Amino acid sequence: MYNFQKIYSSSFNTVYFDAKHSLLKMVALPETTLQQEAVYKKELTHVIKTVEKYSPDYWLFNNAQNKFKISSDLQTWQQEQLLKLFKKINVSKSATVISAELIFQSAQQTPLIPSQYFTNEEDALQWLVGSVKETIS
Repeated sequence: MYNFQKIYSSSFNTVYFDAKHSLLKMVALPETTLQQEAVYKKELTHVIKTVEKYSPDYWLFNNAQNKFKISSDLQTWQQEQLLKLFKKINVSKSATVISAELIFQSAQQTPLIPSQYFTNEEDALQWLVGSVKETIS
């Protein structure tokens, strides 16, 4: 169904791209518990440079294993960087997979683009490209 190819990998994240569905998937790894703010900024900057080359329509953040405790200042910086990227490459929708206990907390934030939170990747993928998938096939 999906043909994800690895386009970026580090100790903290792995990024995949499915060209047929123009879908990017970024998976946070459990090692994020060891990440420092400066490393987080450097990591996100590398991911953004990589993603710009692929210009996906859809973005899936799988943060179910993310253990990094982000400060409010860093979260503001992150949102600014992602907003610039989303506008530059024209991402139309994003979905985020997180643990069930974090959904309520995350839903309080204003999304950058049409966004939803999910507890599993299958539901997130269906929401992201479900209607597109039928027209592509």
